This record gives sequence, C-alpha cells and structure tokens, in this order.
Amino acid sequence: MNERVTKFWLPSLVTLLLGWGILAIMIWAGVQPWITHPAEARGLIVYVPWLVMLPLVGAVGSYLARWSNAKSWQVYVAAAFPALAAALVFLAVFPWAIVIDRNVGPDFRFVSLAANTVSWVILPGIMLCAGVGVERLRRTTRGA
Repeated sequence: MNERVTKFWLPSLVTLLLGWGILAIMIWAGVQPWITHPAEARGLIVYVPWLVMLPLVGAVGSYLARWSNAKSWQVYVAAAFPALAAALVFLAVFPWAIVIDRNVGPDFRFVSLAANTVSWVILPGIMLCAGVGVERLRRTTRGA
C-alpha cells in the first residue's frame, strides 16, 4: 500500500467514519442537542455527548497515524479530519446558499454562519485535537 495511504488517509477516514458515525447513532437514538436560540437561525447546536466522545475518536486517529510512523502534522490532521471535512463542506455550501440560491431564508445572516461554524467545525476540532494529547499522554505513561 502507498505510504501516504497508510500514514494519512486510513487514519483520517477511520476518524471521519467513527466520529460522524457516533453522531448518527446518537441522533438515531434520540439524543437532543443543546440549542442556545431555538427559534432563531443564529443559535449554536451542540451535541454535548458527541463532543465528550470526540477526544477518544481523535485519540484513535492519532494512534493509527503514529503507529504507521506519520509525521507530527499528519497525526493532527488525521485526528481532526472530521472537523476539516465539515469546514470544506461549509466552504462549498454556504457561498452557494448566500449568492446563488434565492430560497435562503431572510433571517440567514453572517451570525448563523458563524454559529454553525462554531458548532460543527471549531468545537469538534478542539475536542478531536484534545484526543491527540490523550493519546500522547497514554504513550508517555506506558513508556512507549
């Protein structure tokens, strides 16, 4: 297998599937998000149990990347890949929604874009990168 695949893409895709799969299972199970402004588009939507699980997901991605002797930046990108994928989706969808699609509601503003970015990119990214620290702490306590 190609070195780039084993060091970067496999850990990244495992992290992506595990992170978003856990969220899908939580939504299917009926876990309700914490919403700051439920009646408005500017509210944060935070699945707190999912955020609590994300450091473990990031640690799995970090472990897989380190196990294949990935570089430091590859370890962090593999761990934070679900948040990076969400950021790429936002970069593709929101310009379309603002400029091209006239069906976007009149209450859609920059504030709602910022709230969604915090909910789906920044907070998950922080928690996934915390998983790298969890995995590194595990390695130092075991003496590996």
